[in-house]
This record gives sequence, C-alpha cells and structure tokens, in this order.
Amino acid sequence: MASIINATDVVTSLNDVVVGCAQSMDVTVSRTIDPATCSASGGWAQGSPGERSWSGSIGAIVRVFPTAEEAVNISYKDLLSYLVDGTELDFDFTLGGDLGERYGGKAYLSNLAISKPEAGVCTWSADFTGNGPYGLIPNA
Repeated sequence: MASIINATDVVTSLNDVVVGCAQSMDVTVSRTIDPATCSASGGWAQGSPGERSWSGSIGAIVRVFPTAEEAVNISYKDLLSYLVDGTELDFDFTLGGDLGERYGGKAYLSNLAISKPEAGVCTWSADFTGNGPYGLIPNA
C-alpha cells in the first residue's frame, strides 16, 4: 500500500546540513519543447523535447546560532555569503525521513529575502537555480 508523505516527513538539506525550522520547500523541473512543425502536420503544432532545467526554493524561520552551533546549522548569514560568493551548493531533500527517497542536485542561490511581520517570527526565503542534473540520489 502506498505511503502518504506528510510535511514533517520531508527533510531539506544544503551541503548535507539540514535546514532547521524550514516551513516550505518547492522544486520545479522543466523541459523546453522546441517547435518542430512541418507541412505534414496538417497545421497542428508539433514539438521536440529540448533543454531540461530545475529550480527550487526554501523558506524558514530566521535563527541566530552560538559559534559552537554554526557548523551544523544553516543561517541567513550563511545564505547571504553563498549568494555574494556565487557558491555552488548541494540542494537535496528526502521524502519520508531517513528511509525515504532522496532527490537533489547542484544549484546556485539566485535570490534571498528576509521578512519581518508585524507580529510573529521573522522568516527568510531563498530561491535556487539548478546547475546540471537533478534527480533521485542513490542510497549510499
């Protein structure tokens, strides 16, 4: 029987560090369709599969860590450095916790925002542009 994946069963990581307090994560995989219409189509549009690409985004609660915890956490400060330095990152997530399927690829951080509401917690959101293949990552 199929298993339903709840949001709490999805673990998102950057460079093998879990993004704690992540509130959202999205991945979009696309493929262009190049026009390939000829007279034999009777006027119907035809296409040929072209380039593949992917992008992702993560949203999380803003947290500041003591120095001793910085290496095992992702902070807004880290993300800003990745964006400014143009650092290529490993973007991945696991569906179903530690025993689930893991998907991901290499990506660059392309947009970073921080939000302070009138009440409640501050959040950050980050957009990523894939750099190369995306897909199922085999279990080690």
